[in-house]
Amino acid sequence: MNHADLTLVFDGAAVENGEIDVQNLGPALIALGDLIQSANEELNKKRAQVSVRVKATAAGSFEVGIGTAQYLMDKALPLLDSIPVDGDQVVIIASVLAIIESLIRLYKFLKGKSPERVEQKGDRHLHIHLDGNTQVIDPRALQLFESLPVRKNTKSLVDVLLTDGIDSLRFKRAGQKAVEIFKSEVGYFDVEGPELEIKELTRPMRLQIISLSFKKDNKWRVTDGSEPFNATIEDAEFLNRIATNVELFAMGDHLQCVVRERQFQSNAGIRKEYSIIEVQQHHPATQHPRLL
Repeated sequence: MNHADLTLVFDGAAVENGEIDVQNLGPALIALGDLIQSANEELNKKRAQVSVRVKATAAGSFEVGIGTAQYLMDKALPLLDSIPVDGDQVVIIASVLAIIESLIRLYKFLKGKSPERVEQKGDRHLHIHLDGNTQVIDPRALQLFESLPVRKNTKSLVDVLLTDGIDSLRFKRAGQKAVEIFKSEVGYFDVEGPELEIKELTRPMRLQIISLSFKKDNKWRVTDGSEPFNATIEDAEFLNRIATNVELFAMGDHLQCVVRERQFQSNAGIRKEYSIIEVQQHHPATQHPRLL
């Protein structure tokens, strides 16, 4: 069994005298316990269990000492980031807490937006790029970010800041820089969260037109012979030829083109987005009657 402690600090007018309404404290502590439990389960699956206990309170703002203990198959745990158990790596509880802090920093960095780019830098670092800035995180923080139970429990904890007189939550661990969440940042922690782009692929394709639209930003329905899909036309020269009646279309026409396929992941699942970025050739189906 191994242990790790953290301190949860409430700040604001409602706690200036060192007291807090139990209706605010209770849900926050339950949410924190659920967050630690769900993070441990996401990182360690069924290989380790965690208990979370309130240790002590201290006046000032309002501070609650939290003790955590991790149990692993009746084996002693060395002071490592993770340990091997039957071929798997188990993340020890101190590291689980550190990864939760990294998760919170990621929320604060993204501010409810989607990252522009995610770069893997070795096994231990991800570079998250947004608005000209870069945040370096533990890859396991992104794993938690993509976990719906973790997101729900994080939101439940942060919702205590919706209470009048509680302006911030601060997480402190001995020897580590504190992480603070302010009332103005609650919106960053919505459960749905932003989409993450997980793949982009550009390739030539031969497509058959199923239906088309000449309205701005409307998508064309096409197929490559397998599944039909909607695609945005981004080839400005091709669109200009359509506008000047150079291009005429009939049912069953084919396009030889370059297609960009982007894949996004969110808590709602995975979706794909297609764009035709260049139309190289238009092959009319001359045997069929003209649509236009």
